[in-house]
Amino acid sequence: MQSNKGLIFLVAGLGALIVLGLVAVVAGIVIKSSGSGASLFGSAPTGAEIQVTLPAGAKVIDVSADDGVLHVYMEADGSASVWRIDAASGRVLGKLHLVAPSPQK
Repeated sequence: MQSNKGLIFLVAGLGALIVLGLVAVVAGIVIKSSGSGASLFGSAPTGAEIQVTLPAGAKVIDVSADDGVLHVYMEADGSASVWRIDAASGRVLGKLHLVAPSPQK
């Protein structure tokens, strides 16, 4: 009977690669699942205090979050606006001022 040492080493090597690959996949899953993960309000650290200065007399009507961006719906001086705010830094990304149409003559 002929010796198949080369074939045995090849099969053993490929088996070892499969085992290492599975270990890497399991380790990746464990690392991702045990991390802090993405929260609804972005990546601000837990307990972080971020301040955003609103216009004087502004009344916040509603706040919603989408992918780390806060949408703040507010009224001030009889007009309404929506501010887009980065939840992690508090930086204002944009402002949308809602105005009523002018009366037609």
